[in-house]
Amino acid sequence: MPEISAVKDELAKLVKRFESKTIGEWDEAGTRRSLIDGFWEALGWDTADPCQVELEKRTKMDDRTKRADYAFLEKGRAKFLVEAKQPSKKLTKDKDAIFQVKRYVFNTPGTNLGILQDFEEFVPYLIVKKPDYDLPLDGLQKKLIYSYKEYADRATELIEQFSREAVLGGSLDALLPKGKKLDRVS
Repeated sequence: MPEISAVKDELAKLVKRFESKTIGEWDEAGTRRSLIDGFWEALGWDTADPCQVELEKRTKMDDRTKRADYAFLEKGRAKFLVEAKQPSKKLTKDKDAIFQVKRYVFNTPGTNLGILQDFEEFVPYLIVKKPDYDLPLDGLQKKLIYSYKEYADRATELIEQFSREAVLGGSLDALLPKGKKLDRVS
């Protein structure tokens, strides 16, 4: 597992970087490069290694190909997806973004977890059935929602749930209904 003090220090640096600009000054690409990549790297993921993290993961939906921003991998298979956004909207209220990440996850074999992240917020969803646009709260993992202001203080939780070592060790399986494995549950 990553060293807790090193993770806290790195997350605190990222928070300081985030707060150095107004929210409106952050675009999605800059947020990804300057903040979200560093967040995941602090948790032991090498975002530059395509064996660990696939950027712009292709997902086939409705006879079209869409791209999730990040797919975190184990042996070439996606364990979970992250959809990055510009920090300007409340992610738990952005029905379009919620539906987008849920559809990506639903259409990616082997995964049930999707995270909306704009660095300001970290909002995970467990997808166990076909997503419904009108039910944005379905699958919301409330206990795992983080504000950027909490990252350093809750670093132990982040490490235990989302670090590379924890995920490869099965930490995401605990989110699923009893007796299920991390795979399509519908």
